[in-house]
Amino acid sequence: MRCFYYHGVMSALHPHPFTRDLSTLAVLVLVALSLMACSPSKRIDDPPVLRVAGVEQLESGKVRVDLMLTNLNQQTLMGQGAALQMSINDQPWIQWAEPVTWTLSANAREVVQLEAVTLSADVQQWLDEVAAGTRPSVLWSATLEITLAQGKVLNSTGKGYLYRVPGNSNRFR
Repeated sequence: MRCFYYHGVMSALHPHPFTRDLSTLAVLVLVALSLMACSPSKRIDDPPVLRVAGVEQLESGKVRVDLMLTNLNQQTLMGQGAALQMSINDQPWIQWAEPVTWTLSANAREVVQLEAVTLSADVQQWLDEVAAGTRPSVLWSATLEITLAQGKVLNSTGKGYLYRVPGNSNRFR
């Protein structure tokens, strides 16, 4: 049985007031933190989170890139133009820019697709090695610039690894 001191007298029934106040404070802090975590985002015009959902090699030096964009804003982002610069193992690979009609819903994740011409034969060799299984993966890094309908420009960056999709030697994710 635990005993507590209360006004200089040992008591098993009454914890020390300081201990009682600390436990109350701890409960209040936990409640406040959980309420803050559940509150809606207050973000406005933050750039979307950029990830590569897939890359597929096409004929004649072209690739199809699936970009996964997560809009953490409370408002929909309407893209009118976009530019992508992507590198593989720090070697420039794609430079793409075009008008777009992307709608990125509020607090949602969207996948957009683009086709681009590749710039580097070294990267093609590395992807062939990944496809053959002699190289486990390649490091990608990308910068995406989205021009919104209001003329504002949002810059997103991301990086990760591309692996071969099992059963499809021309597709990576």
